[in-house]
Amino acid sequence: MDRAKKTLSHLTEALNITNVPTIIVMKNGKEIGRVVEYGKYGLFDMELGEILKKLDN
Repeated sequence: MDRAKKTLSHLTEALNITNVPTIIVMKNGKEIGRVVEYGKYGLFDMELGEILKKLDN
C-alpha cells in the first residue's frame, strides 16, 4: 500500500479501507466486523474482542 492507500490489486478499494490500520474480521468470505485505527474506545484490542465474541454465538 502506498501513501495514497492504493495497491496493485485494488484491495483497499474492494474492502473500503480508508484509514490505517484497519483490522477486518471475516468468516466464510463475509465481513463480521472491523476495527479502524484505535477503535471506538481508543483500545483496539477491546473492540476486537467484542467482534470475536460474536463469532462464538
